[in-house]
Amino acid sequence: ASMRAYVPDMVEMAQQLMETFERQSRAGRAIDIPAEMTKLTLDTIALCGFSYRFNSFSQEEQHPFVEAMVTVLTEQQNSVARPAALNKVMIGAKRRVDAASKVMNDIVSEIISSRRQAGPLQGREDLLEHMLHGVDKQTGESLPDENIRAQCLTFLVAGHETTSGLLSFATYYLMKNPQLAAKAQAEVDRVLGTDLSAPPTYEQIHSLTYVQQILEETLRLWPTAPAFTRGPKSEAGEVLGGKYFIPHGTGCMVALLAVQRDKSVWGADADEFNPDRFSPEAKEAHPVSAYFPFGTGA
Repeated sequence: ASMRAYVPDMVEMAQQLMETFERQSRAGRAIDIPAEMTKLTLDTIALCGFSYRFNSFSQEEQHPFVEAMVTVLTEQQNSVARPAALNKVMIGAKRRVDAASKVMNDIVSEIISSRRQAGPLQGREDLLEHMLHGVDKQTGESLPDENIRAQCLTFLVAGHETTSGLLSFATYYLMKNPQLAAKAQAEVDRVLGTDLSAPPTYEQIHSLTYVQQILEETLRLWPTAPAFTRGPKSEAGEVLGGKYFIPHGTGCMVALLAVQRDKSVWGADADEFNPDRFSPEAKEAHPVSAYFPFGTGA
């Protein structure tokens, strides 16, 4: 029921994206697809989840939240590659991360405080509404604001960046394969109709099976979380495949960019973009262990 309620907000954001593309195209300007998809997903999550508007499409520059997020994520990646002793003396980097984290926390705190002042929503529910006013059925406890802020940050960061990456890669592959783009457009015209004044419905969106195949094949080639790590639970360690001994406490990284392009599983054309791999018939033949489009889950 909640997903059905979010559709009008999602449609509104998609329309803003299309209007932005039209304006830039008429002006003869190149379109930065990842940047525009980032605006789309950030604004969509904020509106659906928190009934808050970032209004990213009315700004030329990235929203301050995005700039702060990129600063934090980049420094986290850099710190992993540096010796621990060196990280301790990187005072400038720590200050940049602290300042960026404060920007993100302040923005989310403003979202929460604005809602508290406005009171409960009328005629709709969103994630923030449940977090602010929901209580544990057993203990009767509600979430403290600090926890709510952390949840909101998770949704905004992990939610929007991952989805914008998927949409950017999907757009790239459709541009490189115009015959597949034409097939997708034909499905959209058939399911949604050609009256642009009629917004898509929840049922129609779920009938776009070929579009779904495009997204699944995109995630095969460029999984959102490209690797994950596992290690033995047993104190004695484990032997993988009867051949490789892995001691307890030793992690093994699973590189999904290799797993999901393994020619022994996906065929000789495993590096090529082919949404037909995810047709209802073809999906039945997929080994479950060879497709992890979102880290370790579907």
